[in-house]
Amino acid sequence: MCTFGAAVALAAPKDSTFKRWSYFRVGFDAASLAGSLLNPDFARFEIQVDSRYKKDLYAVFETGLGRCSWQNTYLTSSASNQFIRVGVDKTFSDLNAHKI
Repeated sequence: MCTFGAAVALAAPKDSTFKRWSYFRVGFDAASLAGSLLNPDFARFEIQVDSRYKKDLYAVFETGLGRCSWQNTYLTSSASNQFIRVGVDKTFSDLNAHKI
């Protein structure tokens, strides 16, 4: 999954201490969008919103939809779906700073 997005600060930082829920990010899956444009029998779109809870922990909400169809000599089929995912995203980029 190739995701592009933007982060928005919810409050201007007043000092150097970390503030929970200080900003959120919105992103979309560019790879599935490109695949949808290249193949008329396949369509998928995903969007993600997350908010920073701790320095290395984000609350995540994702939603999306999809559609596909295929046909060959013995089978003709189509499917569609919608989904919602809720979870947490843990960043392990600075392992030396955390006692893991």
